[in-house]
Amino acid sequence: MRTAVVTGTTHGIGTVTANRVAAAGYRLIMLVRDLQRAETLATAITEITGNDAIESVHCDLSSIHSVNAAVAEVRQHASAIHLLINNAGIVTRQRTMSADGIELTFATNHLGPFVLTTGLRSTLESAGASRVVTVASAAYQGGSADFEAALDTAGATGLQAYATSKLANVLFTLALHRRTRGTGITTNCLHPGVVATNLGGDNRLFRWGMKLGSALRIMRSPEQGADNTVQLALAPEYAETSGGYYDQNMRRTVPNVTALNEELQDQLWHFSEQLAKRSV
Repeated sequence: MRTAVVTGTTHGIGTVTANRVAAAGYRLIMLVRDLQRAETLATAITEITGNDAIESVHCDLSSIHSVNAAVAEVRQHASAIHLLINNAGIVTRQRTMSADGIELTFATNHLGPFVLTTGLRSTLESAGASRVVTVASAAYQGGSADFEAALDTAGATGLQAYATSKLANVLFTLALHRRTRGTGITTNCLHPGVVATNLGGDNRLFRWGMKLGSALRIMRSPEQGADNTVQLALAPEYAETSGGYYDQNMRRTVPNVTALNEELQDQLWHFSEQLAKRSV
């Protein structure tokens, strides 16, 4: 049985994605902060899909220590991973620093997935053919390349910090693609569209806007938002496609000049490696 690891499965797009991956016959390992909620979800997924090969591993993506512990647990129970979906993401109202001293949005949306993906790289290679799919956003185009700002206690908040973390997602996808050529790993990222989810976290106004947008049908549903992720993860036509950024209509589009900058991709990679040593 093929094994899939998916983050952020207890809400929105992640829940839909988890259901569809399980329905496709994968052994599903869900990386979550709330194990009780995940167990309830696992039961529901089994009832819907008939697949009972579902496990939950605690993982707080904002914590380097937690991600490393999750990597160790996953590696202990899975010798090969065929699919890794970096789905989880947040946007915050106030500038908050993680326990490791890193801006929370950047830590959760980029650094956590970076540590997770690189930590599982050999396990992905062991599968022979595997896919890494990262949920980015068209907001990346407004992101800042000043990633050092993630260590400042004062700086961008809200959507600006979110945009910077999404730029990091695209840069990381392209950098990983260059580093995994010939290994059997494909890596792609996507914009799911503007989806009504609980992405806003502590931002009540943002979450209220999401609900309003959903009610007015000017936002995509989680089911629609998951479509792109699932296509890149499961569709045969993307099995050997790598290094792509896909818009909400599943058109492979050329990222902006900043994202295509290989020097910047490498700078972010090395910066992320240094941050990964800050675990407390």
